[in-house]
Amino acid sequence: MTPEQCAQFLGIKINTLYVMKSQGRIPYRKVGHLLRFDFEEIVEWTKDKENEFGNENNSGTIPLNLCGCNRERR
Repeated sequence: MTPEQCAQFLGIKINTLYVMKSQGRIPYRKVGHLLRFDFEEIVEWTKDKENEFGNENNSGTIPLNLCGCNRERR
C-alpha cells in the first residue's frame, strides 16, 4: 500500500503515519526510494496492538490509541 492508502485504511492523517514510521512504531518497507506498507503486515500489526491495549471498546468505533491518540474515531 502507498502511505496514502495505509493512512486511509487506519483512519489517520498522513502526517501521523509518517511520524509513526519515523519512530519505528509501524511496519513499513522501502521499495527503491518509495515507502510502502504491506497490507497483511498492517492488519497483523493492528491485531497485535488491539491485543496489547485489550478489547475494551464495544462501541463500534476504531480505537485511535493504535497511533498514540486518546480519542476514538467513528
